[in-house]
Amino acid sequence: MKRIVVGIDATPAMAPVVNWVERFAADVGVHVDVVHVVPRSVLMAISSMQANSDAYLKNMRAQLERDVLRPLRALAIPAALHVERGDPAHELARFARRRDADLVVIGGPDHNALHDVVVGGLARRLEHHASMPVVIVPLKRVRTHASP
Repeated sequence: MKRIVVGIDATPAMAPVVNWVERFAADVGVHVDVVHVVPRSVLMAISSMQANSDAYLKNMRAQLERDVLRPLRALAIPAALHVERGDPAHELARFARRRDADLVVIGGPDHNALHDVVVGGLARRLEHHASMPVVIVPLKRVRTHASP
């Protein structure tokens, strides 16, 4: 295994994904391509508010550099940040194919099944586009019952 693609957003909820990738990449010794896909609908919403989408993208890139790439590089893991525009599932799969990635890593759903039925979850859509294995790292803590 030589390269993994990590689909990530710029929220603190992505910490479990970053932690998993740090451990995995350090153990296996792979190059990590961190990919943030900005849906076109987000860019349209920003421009409809007459806000500067370039400033938004610059701030988001700086945050991902600080919160994701810096920790990876501190562990001597080769990593690069890429920002794409479009449908996240389609763009992640396309990027992974272009880079000849061995694996795609994303965060697990943090919404309910109804959301997946109505909108379609990223993981579900990605499985239709990706030609390589997809690892889904849970974003929520699983509740367990305490023993008496």
